[in-house]
This record gives sequence, structure tokens and C-alpha cells, in this order.
Amino acid sequence: MADVVPTRGLYGYARGAEVRRGDRVLARAFWGGVNGEDSTHVQAGGADAEWLVGLVRSSWPVHQVSRLDVCEDWSHEGAWRRLSKLALRVAREWGVKTSTVGDWIEARDGRTLYLGAPTSYLRARVYEKGKQLGTDPHWVRFELQVRPSGQGKRALSTVQPDQLMESSPWTRDLARGLGMPELEAVRIRNPWVPSDDDHAMAWCLRQYGGLFERRARLLGGWNALGEYLGAEVARQRSRRH
Repeated sequence: MADVVPTRGLYGYARGAEVRRGDRVLARAFWGGVNGEDSTHVQAGGADAEWLVGLVRSSWPVHQVSRLDVCEDWSHEGAWRRLSKLALRVAREWGVKTSTVGDWIEARDGRTLYLGAPTSYLRARVYEKGKQLGTDPHWVRFELQVRPSGQGKRALSTVQPDQLMESSPWTRDLARGLGMPELEAVRIRNPWVPSDDDHAMAWCLRQYGGLFERRARLLGGWNALGEYLGAEVARQRSRRH
């Protein structure tokens, strides 16, 4: 019930193909080139993603995931206000970058609120799906995009969709606000390894943290202490020269 149609390679792969049923692209595959002949990249989106995930996990249980998107829909009056308000509260409390696109003036053609930068390993969006499609004006979708690195690529090959909400502190906060149960945390990046400077700074704070606090109070706050330390470092260097 489908055809395989050759296409150009992407993502550094030399060759590609689409699995098509009429005009509908069910999945794409890329292989060869600088990534090696033994490496194959496959992808699917929307309603076709679930069957591809099941096929890959059953046929190739050992694999890596470079990107995984999950979503949940709401359709009731006030859904947009509730979800956007929750997202903005989480962004403020956790210092997450926000941005917007869409019709924020008339609110007729749909609005989208982003949490996280385009290059971030985690990015969420809340948008008025129904207005964008010209259907149910109360249909709102929450979507989370995850781009793991290192060991996280292997970890995502077995997780369930709702587990992705446990990827970071701010996504966990969002999950609790959405009424989702607490699940096992997911590691999507390699563990942080402190550098020599990190070790030195930790030792310095353990030894002199009290002194720093007293001096900050004397100078009028932590910002003032930072300026003082910067000036002292510059003064000490000038003495040496």
C-alpha cells in the first residue's frame, strides 16, 4: 500500500528515500556518506510517528534518538489562558527564554508561545492548534521537543512519551501544573563533569563563603561585591606588572 521514492540525502547522508502512500509521506530514511554505510537515520512525524517508533524499537532495539517530540491536546473554553499562564509562570521562575509568533493582536489566527531557545536541547510550545487550522477555536496543544546528546540519545530509545516531561526541573514543574503524575526522571545529556576551575571555586566558597556574605552586606549587595572583586583583581595585576 506504499511506494519507496528516492530523494536527496540530508544531515550529511549521501542518499535518501521516502515511504509514500499517494501524496502522504509516511517516513523518511537517509544513509551513506560521511556518517558511514552502517548508519541509517529514519524519521516520521504527526500521526505516523507512533508506528515508526514501534517498528524501530521492535526491529532494532539498540539504537539512538536524535530528536523526539511529544504533545497533548486540550479543547475547552479557557484552555489557552490556563496553559499559557502556566507556561509563563514556569518560564519566569526557572529563567527559561520565551518568544512568541502568530496573531497576538487580534487573536483570530492562532498564537504560539515558546519556552526555550531554538538551539536548546529542550523546547516547549503552547499554541492554538484549532485556530491555525480554522476548526475548533478552543483546541490548544502543548508540545515538547527534546534533542538529547551523548548518552541521552540511547536513553530516549526506550522511554514512554510522558516520561519526557521529567527531563529537567522546569519541564517537571510544567508536568505537575498540567496534572501529570510524577514519573522516573530521564537523562537526556551526559552527566556534568566539573572542571579544575569548578573544583577550585567550590573549595574557595567553602572556605570563604562567610567572608563573602559579610563583605556583600557591607558593600550593599552581591552585585557590589562582584564589582569590588573585579576591581581588586585588576589592582593586584597592575601591582605585579
